[in-house]
Amino acid sequence: MKKLFIILVAILTLVSSVVVFATTKDTSFLQEKKMNKEEIIKKYINNLSGKTFDLNASDFDQPYNIGYQMDEKDTSGQLSMDDAEKKGFFSKDNITKKGDVQSAIKKQKDKIIEVFGDNAFQDVQYIEESIQSPEGIEKCFDLRSGTEISEEKCIELGKEYWKSICQKESIDFDSYYSYLSGYSTPFNENYENIFIKYNPECPAGRKYVDAYSTKCIHLKFNGKEKENDYGDFRFIIAEKNNIWVLIDGIRYSEPIEAPVD
Repeated sequence: MKKLFIILVAILTLVSSVVVFATTKDTSFLQEKKMNKEEIIKKYINNLSGKTFDLNASDFDQPYNIGYQMDEKDTSGQLSMDDAEKKGFFSKDNITKKGDVQSAIKKQKDKIIEVFGDNAFQDVQYIEESIQSPEGIEKCFDLRSGTEISEEKCIELGKEYWKSICQKESIDFDSYYSYLSGYSTPFNENYENIFIKYNPECPAGRKYVDAYSTKCIHLKFNGKEKENDYGDFRFIIAEKNNIWVLIDGIRYSEPIEAPVD
């Protein structure tokens, strides 16, 4: 494979099963207030506790990223997008209505009270954890210092480096650079060997980084993270376009049943 610079690829994955709820054309509840990180965390917790209900579609990355359908058939709180669509919770042509958000939040609250008791929300604390963004973006870097650079600077540094290598190896730079760029198609074993030998020292390259800051918010209820083997109640927020939004509703870990002989 022909490469011009070092390409460092980090596969960024965040496994999530987003559940969506019944939809409507009514968009009167949509608001455009920009939330900072602390505000969106406290707002979600206050809505979970029932103190207030002022969550709206603009608080979510997508209008349908509300949370998990927590019912008798799905106590794990996980439901795939396909299953949600089959159950009629989701329509690509519509937007989630405020009542459905409230219903989803109530189910999450009920599960927390079931686990931690009626006074679960008397004292709620949280811990922030920085996690990989569900999306990555390719950027150029000076690999010697780790500093982000422009595309133009990346090309400039690369050309300077490969010119020096071509002089060292007594080969024509234009021909070699054209080969590396993919413009010259016949396989050239000598060029490939030179690339393999010198590419690790190339001063500029591209790599994938987080597209935006993402935080997992781990909740504690009256100082407890876990009760009766249920625990790690958490949700995920992200800073997209300089606005903090919810990208994943409540998740939790549940007891693992012992295998039956």
